[in-house]
Amino acid sequence: MLATILGTLIGVGRLSKNWLMARLTAFYVETIRDIPLLLQLLFWYTILQGLPGPRTAMNIGDVVYLSNRGLKLPTLDWEGAHTATLFALLAGAVGTWLWNRHARLRQEATGVRPAVWPVALTLLIGLPLIIWALLGAPLHWRFPPCAASIRGRRQC
Repeated sequence: MLATILGTLIGVGRLSKNWLMARLTAFYVETIRDIPLLLQLLFWYTILQGLPGPRTAMNIGDVVYLSNRGLKLPTLDWEGAHTATLFALLAGAVGTWLWNRHARLRQEATGVRPAVWPVALTLLIGLPLIIWALLGAPLHWRFPPCAASIRGRRQC
């Protein structure tokens, strides 16, 4: 999924009218495409094997750990209230799109365009915040196991 998003952004960058953006993304694409895949795999394998093991993971900040097994980040304890808030955000996006369409049609008919930003602000920020507050969605983070420390020493 990340490759799809990255590829789309780089593809759009290559089609950009901005000269610098188009040249940078073209340089990236041509450089990556000219390096054989096996060489790229060996490069990343060597980099990952050079990282420390899980018990001696590199501490980035106080809650992010990097080891040869990957990057460990804090995660949100997801509950039903978070799902409802996400649906409220999606409903707000649809409502904003519909209001913008209505405003455009009214402008074409009368020449006066109603303001879109107050409705968009209310639907995209206010509605999810109200749902989040009403359902009591907690902001409880689950930290990687290495984040627990006893007397300054990490226990992984």
